[in-house]
Amino acid sequence: MTLPAGWACGAARLLSLNNAKTMNSLTFRITNLTCDACIKVCTMLISRIPGVRSVSIDLATGKASVVSDEPVEIDEIQHRLERNNYQMTTE
Repeated sequence: MTLPAGWACGAARLLSLNNAKTMNSLTFRITNLTCDACIKVCTMLISRIPGVRSVSIDLATGKASVVSDEPVEIDEIQHRLERNNYQMTTE
């Protein structure tokens, strides 16, 4: 059986879209950041949460962005940060 021209390519595209995971993102601010070591600690604390793909924190503004494969509880992030003397506020 011969497939119509372009059909296989379209089917592969559709299959890849159906299998794509939805990414979740959170943005918030972290206070008490004074140096690069603070950024490293906060990044490590957040990145250890299951499902987190990436963490980006700006030292100057305290703005943090988290991208995850699955929804992450903001309370979990807050708990980890507060346990290490950092505070967070949602935007």
